[in-house]
Amino acid sequence: MKRKVNSSSIKPFSAERLIPMLLLLTTAVLFVLRLTGPNNLMDNDQERPASYVLDVVNHAHWICQRDYSGYITSKPPLYTWLAATFTFILGKGTISLFTLYLPCFLSVLGTALILFLGGKRFLDWRVAALGAFFFIISPMGMKQIALARTDPLFSFTITLAAFTGFYAWNSGKRWMWIVFWLAAATTGLTKGPLGLLLASGGFLSFFWNRIVSLKQPLFSWNILSGIFLYLGLVGGWFLLAYVTEGQSVYNKIIRSELLNHAVGSDYGWVGIGLLKTPAYLISRFLPWSILGIWGCVLVFRNPSTNLETRRFEHFLVCWILAGCVVLGMATHQRGDLILPLIPPLSLLSAKVLLAYIPSGLKENPVLYLRTLIIFCAAGLSLILFYNRVVFSKQTITFESRAIEKAAANIKEAGFDLDILRHYQSPFTLQFYLNTMSTELSEDELSVFLTSSEPGILSVSNLDDFKKTLGDTPPPYRVIYRWYLDEKPFLHLIANDAWSSTASTLTTHTRKFTSVTLYKD
Repeated sequence: MKRKVNSSSIKPFSAERLIPMLLLLTTAVLFVLRLTGPNNLMDNDQERPASYVLDVVNHAHWICQRDYSGYITSKPPLYTWLAATFTFILGKGTISLFTLYLPCFLSVLGTALILFLGGKRFLDWRVAALGAFFFIISPMGMKQIALARTDPLFSFTITLAAFTGFYAWNSGKRWMWIVFWLAAATTGLTKGPLGLLLASGGFLSFFWNRIVSLKQPLFSWNILSGIFLYLGLVGGWFLLAYVTEGQSVYNKIIRSELLNHAVGSDYGWVGIGLLKTPAYLISRFLPWSILGIWGCVLVFRNPSTNLETRRFEHFLVCWILAGCVVLGMATHQRGDLILPLIPPLSLLSAKVLLAYIPSGLKENPVLYLRTLIIFCAAGLSLILFYNRVVFSKQTITFESRAIEKAAANIKEAGFDLDILRHYQSPFTLQFYLNTMSTELSEDELSVFLTSSEPGILSVSNLDDFKKTLGDTPPPYRVIYRWYLDEKPFLHLIANDAWSSTASTLTTHTRKFTSVTLYKD
């Protein structure tokens, strides 16, 4: 006897519910493409954050880290904490590109999920979904998913704080303001107080709403509900760092990084960024940035009839404009600084494009989902092509790969890594050796070479090394040489004590070519 099925108990197909899974799959595929392709660890100043992570892993300096030059960390440690934790848990104490970039992957995924789950509350779910995919399938999405810097995490924490702040304002719930301040604290622990300014820029829409007589919730003292949570977490870390390292923490983080980057004359004159920041925003987010700019214009020219949606769009536009002003007023300008402004621009660009999609396509959830899948597949294919054909031809990717192979040679040779020191050689070598020691200074160089304790030293430029030692250099011996396209790029040098105690000592030479470097 066949069992009857109650048709009312069968849930209809919902394409909307599958979007988070598709976002996860797309982000994961992009992450794998970047990890398995050429890497550029030696570019974009990624070696310094990597050295902070290894300082935690090897020396347990959780509160305040130092880089390979011995200088105090330039940023708060949230990214470092995450990467170090993943290294301990997933790498069992051995760092890798996977554990180093995993916080970046989670940041990109988290931002995309916020754009969809938070955006669909105030916009059409199709707009929110398309905006989330725009954020991932873009030049900046491809870059930040494997970028060992604070920028991807900073973008995520600001997006989280901005969305929770708008929801707290829109709902009037006191506990949501506490969540906002907690999210704002993560921005402070990522990159300092700038995060609170960028995350709060959208609240300027309050004045815009008043000008156009748009009904809106009033602000109350509940907005300050969690401010002590922010001050306690961010200020508490800074106080601990100050107690640990002293005045150098203030000099580095506050004076050098915060004040000097904001108004320091070393980077040019104040105000030039008001032109550079929008130019970076448009060029780094092509082609979606063009749609996003037009979306900002349409918020003025053709406002939404839904009051809640209209307030949200005002919030997004003010987020972008205020961010451009805040970032533009700083003398220090860098393309990646505009990352926190891309999430709101993604949603506005998606709304513009959705208006041009045929109604039969966007009103059919199944067809719309298939279109998104095709879009993701096409975008990932382009990224794969760029990663393997264009990006792989950059000199820095060959150098990063050559250093990785040199580290493997050192391990195979069985050298004692405890006696290995470094002088003006890429930190990427230490990354692949999972070591963290401060580079020798010029004054320490002669002491190391004449020491009675055996030691070996990595050097990049042998000619500069010889000039540093002067006309009467102490005895040493080159025991390893590495070449890239017939040019020497790394040398391993033994001091006199190591040379005299070694039973046999031969010079090894390894030559790599760009053509065969990625062929195992």
